Amino acid sequence: MLIRINSLLKGYSGIRLSTVEKLLELLNKGVTPYIPEKGSLGASGDLAPLAHMVLPMLGLGRAYYKGELLSGQEALDRAGIEKIQLAAKEGLALINGTTVLTGIGALATYDGIQLLKLSDIAGALSMEVHNGITSPFEEDLHSIRPQSGQLATARNIRNLLEGSKNTTVATQQRVQDPYTLRCIPQIHGASKDSIAYVKEKVEIEINSVTDNPIITKEGHVISGGNFHGEPMAQPFDFLGIALSEIGNVSERRVERLVNSQLSKLPSFLVKHPGLNSGFMITQYACASLHRKIKFWLTLLVSILFHLVKTKKISSAWERLPLVKQQKFLKTHVASLLLKSWQLAKPWISSQKIMNLVKVQNQLMS
Repeated sequence: MLIRINSLLKGYSGIRLSTVEKLLELLNKGVTPYIPEKGSLGASGDLAPLAHMVLPMLGLGRAYYKGELLSGQEALDRAGIEKIQLAAKEGLALINGTTVLTGIGALATYDGIQLLKLSDIAGALSMEVHNGITSPFEEDLHSIRPQSGQLATARNIRNLLEGSKNTTVATQQRVQDPYTLRCIPQIHGASKDSIAYVKEKVEIEINSVTDNPIITKEGHVISGGNFHGEPMAQPFDFLGIALSEIGNVSERRVERLVNSQLSKLPSFLVKHPGLNSGFMITQYACASLHRKIKFWLTLLVSILFHLVKTKKISSAWERLPLVKQQKFLKTHVASLLLKSWQLAKPWISSQKIMNLVKVQNQLMS
């Protein structure tokens, strides 16, 4: 709703200020339209989802108010809002554009940024748990390959490990650590660069006019294709890949924590493994979530390849070539990533990991 309001206020959509103010009133008074998850092609904008957003303004559809799902009219009545009658062009101005897919992607991008911050913390704590070698994080190594995300990650890990007594340096007996520790700057950094690119695209899109036709300040009507979702579809594919890689390396670090063959720690982080399976299921859950994410990403790539190979999917009597029907898959990939993030938060937050390290030290003493 906020993105749509911002777009309409640019003044290119042929809509009355009073209509925009009505949508703002719904937002400010906590009337949240009920929008089904499925129904948008993306190539035609988010016509169906945005139609559901507009219905409560007319006293139709359904909406949430104070946590309760009501009819549109009842939600308006309880919030003390008068319904509105739309004028010419206003219906199209309200429902045509990339607002819904951009909103979903913006939330996933924000969570991705937070996830990367915690991933650096988790990586630094893994370094301490495994008495990691710190030389792979030295600035001299990364300045000769000045990828911004890589440089930032190495600097962040150095700051997090400053003064640590649980890390070490390379010796003849132990030259280097495994990739999951040694390559943290390269892996995390690549995802940071990807998400920085996606963030830039999201910021452009949420401040753009994406409906059709548009009306210039001189009064010219131009019918074009700013409603098309492709400029955001590709960045969100990129976002899925970037977050999947963080899930991959995180799951491998969890495996290293619980597998005594890969570290000096006791199996499953318990002193007497056997009847007590310790954190075994935690690793199972991580592996399961990671495989689900990889599955959806692989499926997405396979379907997109098929669509490109077969040239087009017909929709609306051949007027919409190359409809890539991506939003359904992107929504599910984003949903899986967010679910994984929600499930992982109790385990990868810095305080929880610190507590885990303390328990492990007690069990080994």
